[in-house]
Amino acid sequence: MVSQQLKALQHEFQSEVGGGLRVEIDSFTNWAQNRKIDHLLVLKPKSLDDIQNAVRATRKLKLRIRSVGATHSWSPIYPDAGNVLMYMDQLKRHDGPQIELHERPDGHKEVTAMANVSLKDLMQFELDNKVVLPTNAVLRDTTVAGTIAPGCHGVGWDAFAISDYATRMRIVDSDGNLRTFSMDDDPDTMKAVQCSFGLFGIMYDVTIRVEPEIIAESTNEFIKVDKTFYDAENLRNIVTNNWSAEIFWWPFNSVSWLETIDTKFDRNLEADEWNPREDEVWVKLVNIPESPDLSRLEPNKTYSLLGLASFLEGLKLKKLSAINALENTPQIVPFFTKASYSYTRSRNDVTYLQELPYAIHWRENIGMIKVLDMEWAFDVKEDFSNVTRATQTVIDITRRLANEGKFPLTVAMEMRWMKYSDAYLCPSIVGNPEYGGSGHTCHLEVLAYQNTPGWESFCNEIAQEWMKIPGSRPHWAKQWEFIQGIDEHIQQVYQPTMCKFVAALDQSGVDPDGIFLNNKLQSLIFPGRQYSNRMLNVQDTKPTDKQQGRSCDIL
Repeated sequence: MVSQQLKALQHEFQSEVGGGLRVEIDSFTNWAQNRKIDHLLVLKPKSLDDIQNAVRATRKLKLRIRSVGATHSWSPIYPDAGNVLMYMDQLKRHDGPQIELHERPDGHKEVTAMANVSLKDLMQFELDNKVVLPTNAVLRDTTVAGTIAPGCHGVGWDAFAISDYATRMRIVDSDGNLRTFSMDDDPDTMKAVQCSFGLFGIMYDVTIRVEPEIIAESTNEFIKVDKTFYDAENLRNIVTNNWSAEIFWWPFNSVSWLETIDTKFDRNLEADEWNPREDEVWVKLVNIPESPDLSRLEPNKTYSLLGLASFLEGLKLKKLSAINALENTPQIVPFFTKASYSYTRSRNDVTYLQELPYAIHWRENIGMIKVLDMEWAFDVKEDFSNVTRATQTVIDITRRLANEGKFPLTVAMEMRWMKYSDAYLCPSIVGNPEYGGSGHTCHLEVLAYQNTPGWESFCNEIAQEWMKIPGSRPHWAKQWEFIQGIDEHIQQVYQPTMCKFVAALDQSGVDPDGIFLNNKLQSLIFPGRQYSNRMLNVQDTKPTDKQQGRSCDIL
């Protein structure tokens, strides 16, 4: 039931923004359906004026405001109940097209895209104009702003985080002014803006550095776990001798079909029935040939067929989810993951020559399958020991739980390698040599389907071991808030660069009243500060002794 207080606030907010922008009371559920927030003032701005009016009203009424795109984040980066949520999908640019290409004085090309442009539309623009952002996320449904703001990454041994390719941003600050930040004018502040979770304001558009069209060759290998996660030297050779490498492990794929069927009938998977080192991993490789044979270039329809296969696969998985098979009968997981791996192996033992955007966004319709996801970033030491240590942790815990008849890893473990980030709060900064990194980063994630029994306990056990690996840190957009001791860990590993972020934010003057914050981001980044907030009564929340002052001052 909506309170009279919220209805009165809705009326007051509507009066402030005027009749051109409708204010509704509604709830919010993200794409993964793991976060639901009730009692929000919901807006759908169509213009810059709409955003500016909404921000000014928010500040005047002492509320908080945050925006969303495709809602693909699992973590608590959304607004708190009783505050303002803006859906950005209807926003139109006031001074140009949604996406445009332009050339810098030095001859390098850039693309300016509105915050709500999807990666799918950006990809098509790259193909049409024969340019490419040399790294990006696999998903096509997410937005430009939603990919850059939490420091997302792609893949490529010499590729930086996606945020690092942002050279200019226009943001609406808490005064309602459209502010411009750029690497040319102020690189130190821009390193804060590039990965800022919307704390500098409402992102309006982003300019990103692109390169001339790149033709890539995608190949696939299937290698024993023993020769990857337990052989650091071989793993290092695989990763460093290719332009990019992604590795996927579906557990139990070496178990016989008979044993997976037996496991379905309410029995544990005994230790002698499954040796994880005998499993195979799928290694998806991309390389850039010096002189590609363009006659081999795959037409778009060929990759669309792969998309159709993914779509059909998704329908199958969706049906299984609908009858709650994995939730109600976890013993079928070994059969299911073995079948998934067998299907993947049979469909992907091929080589493709294609434009790089196709190699990056290599799987369509993946977004239709709702999953749970915990991902961490690790510095890639010269001997790759951090990576093998992290992967073996997952394998060991998965094996022990299987012996107990528990199967929380219902999808796969996946990893991607890249260079690092210069953005102060980007997880990939763990590999930055300026802060003690090796120069490269590994992003490692575990995934499960919705409602998987024991998922949070599984992730927490893994994370307790991962936190012991120096510098390790969670992906901001994935799941992490339920991990024991995670807030203190985040503050500790980000301490040197969090200071720089806070200083840049303060000096910019974009948000002295904290209207772009939510409770979780305030407790992590500004634990000693108090802001007056009408609905949340934040001014009455007292920080603990441990939290007095800024996190960058006290750690």
